[in-house]
Amino acid sequence: MPKNATNKKNDIINCVSTCLLIGVVVVIVVVVVVVVVVVVVVVVVVGSTSPVQFLIFLSKLQSIILFSKSLLVKQS
Repeated sequence: MPKNATNKKNDIINCVSTCLLIGVVVVIVVVVVVVVVVVVVVVVVVGSTSPVQFLIFLSKLQSIILFSKSLLVKQS
């Protein structure tokens, strides 16, 4: 194989890996934004209910956040 062909192959591999990395980052950002929006909506809705339910919700939310953080750590 000529040298140019291997260089082009390496360029394609680099491009694909870069695109995948950017894709993963975009997905993480989108997930974070969606979680924040859901939290805000739920806080507004739950804010009009009793404080006990609100505390239960917060504890569930905390476990979800910890779980998503552990997933992010595993990916990187």
